[in-house]
Amino acid sequence: PSDHPRYVSIDDQRSEWCEIRFPTKLLKRSSVLPVQHSLQGHPESGKLWEKHISKMMKETEFNIVSATHNKALCRGIVHGQKILMFRQVDNFLLASPTEEVAKKG
Repeated sequence: PSDHPRYVSIDDQRSEWCEIRFPTKLLKRSSVLPVQHSLQGHPESGKLWEKHISKMMKETEFNIVSATHNKALCRGIVHGQKILMFRQVDNFLLASPTEEVAKKG
C-alpha cells in the first residue's frame, strides 16, 4: 500500500454489482472505499508492485536477488540448485537444471 491513504468513489457499475452480490448490504453512492492494493493505471502502481515483489523475493527461503544491474534478471538457489529467473511486471520465467527444481520453485 501507499504511504498515503487513497480512496475511490463508488460508481454506478460497482453499486449495481454490490446490489446483486450483497442484496442485504447496500452501498451508498456517496460513500468512498479505501484503496488497499495498487490499481492498474494509477501513477504509483509500478513503484508499489516493484516494492511488493522485491520484498517477497528477498524474504522467501530462496533469497532471490538481482543477477545484474537489470532488476529483471534474478538468481537464487532452490533446493541446493542454482536458478535464474526473468521477471517482467507480473510474469516470471524460471530456468533451472531440472524440471523437478522448477516445479518446486
